[in-house]
Amino acid sequence: MTRPFRFAAQFLTASSGDEFLASARRVESQGYSTLNIADHFNFALSPIPASMAAAAVTTNLRVGSLCIDNDFRNPLLLAKEVANIDMFSGGRFELGLGAGWFGGDYEALGIPFDRPGTRVDRLTEAIAVMKQAWAGRPFSHDGRFYRARDYTISPLPLQKPHPPLLVGCTKRRMCNLAGREADIVSLMVDLSDRSLGDDPYAGLATSLDWVREGAGATFGRLELKSAPLLGRHGRRRARSAEAADAPVPARRHRG
Repeated sequence: MTRPFRFAAQFLTASSGDEFLASARRVESQGYSTLNIADHFNFALSPIPASMAAAAVTTNLRVGSLCIDNDFRNPLLLAKEVANIDMFSGGRFELGLGAGWFGGDYEALGIPFDRPGTRVDRLTEAIAVMKQAWAGRPFSHDGRFYRARDYTISPLPLQKPHPPLLVGCTKRRMCNLAGREADIVSLMVDLSDRSLGDDPYAGLATSLDWVREGAGATFGRLELKSAPLLGRHGRRRARSAEAADAPVPARRHRG
């Protein structure tokens, strides 16, 4: 089944507000579908205000994060911020959410860089909490990592049931989670890895099988995103396995 491609650009930083806003306009004029903002400290913009700024100076360009590190924000507050930016942007926000991968960010913030399994557990619970918040009904939650009492958000996001959720993955557990919970699944490919032969994308077959395993009968609803990585940075990212950030441009397709 043939499905349409769309293309996304990603920004890390800008030297001025005017430069960033001009770049957002240029990305839209060049036909890109989405402008993504990474989530790092010391060398990147903050994805929520940057996404809102980009949305304010464009008309059809979708904006979003690639990816917000779940460990840096309470998901109850993030759910509200996402709902707000979706309303202000006219329903153009896409939330990329990850379990965290770059230890330098954790060190800069002075918070523990837990083992991958714990970070994935926390992300799984965070997604469940956020989806409950977006449902628009007061709820309480008493989990391993998060708690809420009669929590509700207003206004709700324009996109229903919520803005598209992107989760990046390479390893089995994250691929299962992405297939089960995400709307967009980001699969990383290191184009500089010679061991992958002439077709580096062939290595995605196993990851896709794991995504299908998580999605079950709902696999056809997923949008698949390829995240090409280059060089030493790409190899380090692939080994981290928990991340979903990608350099510009990111190629996307459905199905």
